[in-house]
Amino acid sequence: LEALRMSLAQKETQLATEDRELRAKLEQLTAELARAEQKLTSKDVELQAQTEEVGAQHTRAEAALQQQLEALRMSLAQKETQLATEDRELRAKLEQLTAELARAEQKLTSKDVELQAQTEEVGAQHTRAEAALQQQLEALRMS
Repeated sequence: LEALRMSLAQKETQLATEDRELRAKLEQLTAELARAEQKLTSKDVELQAQTEEVGAQHTRAEAALQQQLEALRMSLAQKETQLATEDRELRAKLEQLTAELARAEQKLTSKDVELQAQTEEVGAQHTRAEAALQQQLEALRMS
């Protein structure tokens, strides 16, 4: 009986020691888990803040790009209007110059015809004068 009591006392001591060790290990693991959960929560908060900042940056960049696109569209519309106006002005000027060129060519053709007629008249007068001089020269020789 005494041996059983001693064996039981040793077992109780051994179990009490194991119980303290397990409780200490449990306490250590619980503290580590709490630190890990705190770190995870901290990382979650940090990630959420970064996600929100990236979202805000994206929104700002998109808005800036939209403004630039709208400004480019307006600029393009103004350029198109300006070019259409310049095109109409140039076409009108071309039409005017074409008409002026046609009138100038008509005048030139008219002057060419007039000059040709004058040249022919001068040629005929020259021929008549030469014939008259030839006759006079002949008459002088005979006399």
